[in-house]
Amino acid sequence: MHYSLFLYPTAAQGRIDPHKIQRLLESLGFVAETEPSGAFAAGDRLMEHINFLGCSPSLQSGQVDCTVRLHLFDSPVGLGGHSIDTLRYPSCKHPIDNPADLIQSGPDSAWRCTHCANQGKVSDINWRKSAAFAECFIEVSAIFPKEAVPTPAFLEALKPLCDCDWNWFYSASTET
Repeated sequence: MHYSLFLYPTAAQGRIDPHKIQRLLESLGFVAETEPSGAFAAGDRLMEHINFLGCSPSLQSGQVDCTVRLHLFDSPVGLGGHSIDTLRYPSCKHPIDNPADLIQSGPDSAWRCTHCANQGKVSDINWRKSAAFAECFIEVSAIFPKEAVPTPAFLEALKPLCDCDWNWFYSASTET
């Protein structure tokens, strides 16, 4: 399974203009040209904005071999749920059998532990940096989970897109 780093705004903001995002990412050198698939090749300054720890990704001649994709929605959706860590229900701590399906059900959806009577809302679950709800996601793939971290300066540069802070998580890539 291939993993990605997903960046997202922490507050609902309405749909962000994709051209505005692209212009900002291009001006920062985060992305280069668009590929036919709608993805962006890594820009020549991507490594100034993402700290790569360990051996992720394979580095060739000082360039990073990554693809950047934008995911834009009209209302908040859940992405992710594929974690290298075991995700657990609050209180009872039983493992969640279907985290990716659960995140797609929405933050206000109810869940019930299959092992006991514990229940609650999807938003109550500690997703451990493996999922989030938002209207906009920037996906950087392929990376090893927890080995690619956005710099504080990059997160600050994203703020003007929606006048809020940005955060990140790791999950299975949307394209393999």
